[in-house]
Amino acid sequence: MIAWILTHELYSAQAGMYISDIAVHAEARRKGVGRALMTKAKEWAADHGVTKLGWDVWKHNASAMQFYARLGATVDTEALPHLLLLTNR
Repeated sequence: MIAWILTHELYSAQAGMYISDIAVHAEARRKGVGRALMTKAKEWAADHGVTKLGWDVWKHNASAMQFYARLGATVDTEALPHLLLLTNR
């Protein structure tokens, strides 16, 4: 399963794509499923004028980081993720 949203950066006027989730069942891992999902995402992005894909990786998920590195992804050193927690008070 892969889920993404199309984004638009105002400062660069470029379309982007944020991959919010990618998941492969444990029994299907290391069989090319994740690579196929990412390939489909890249194809869709290219067909829709997207210039870059982005996603977040939990810092303890070494296997995901290795997977993305094998795809040619690099760590974005320009942007730092921020989080604002909201409560129902």
